[in-house]
Amino acid sequence: ASEEARRSFRWRPAGNTMHAAVVLALFSTLGSGVDTNVALIASFLDPSQFEQYLNTTWKFVPDTPLPPKDVLESVRAVLETSIELTNLTANAQLYQYTFTGYDEDDLKRIPGHFTVANVHQSEVPISEYVLAGVLDFTVGIRAMDAAFRNCTWKDRPPGNNCQ
Repeated sequence: ASEEARRSFRWRPAGNTMHAAVVLALFSTLGSGVDTNVALIASFLDPSQFEQYLNTTWKFVPDTPLPPKDVLESVRAVLETSIELTNLTANAQLYQYTFTGYDEDDLKRIPGHFTVANVHQSEVPISEYVLAGVLDFTVGIRAMDAAFRNCTWKDRPPGNNCQ
């Protein structure tokens, strides 16, 4: 994508923004003893997009230009920025990125006090899990699956054709 497209918030899937907002909302319930939670975010993200989803005191600070040292010390969450910035945010506890592809060696460069969250496409397994629960509750999908695998799926056509 072009640099202009990268700067446009619409370049990022809306679901990923919502997931980042949910992660921050859950994370903020842990309590930090501060009045305002500060998140260091990639400069191409628009803070107003997060603020519309969160009804909290989170303050969003772009990573470019690099914020002053006192701001970096107040950061609790690092979102979609370079791994190197985790070393400048000694009090941060959450490193969140929305895309996979980090090598194991890259993750080792993140300080040990960080919780790492990857929220890329979590809507797929979550929705499948919810759908499976709904199907099991309404039609007994687990029992149907077990019967199909044991060749006891219905005793007449078009069901059981096991030999």
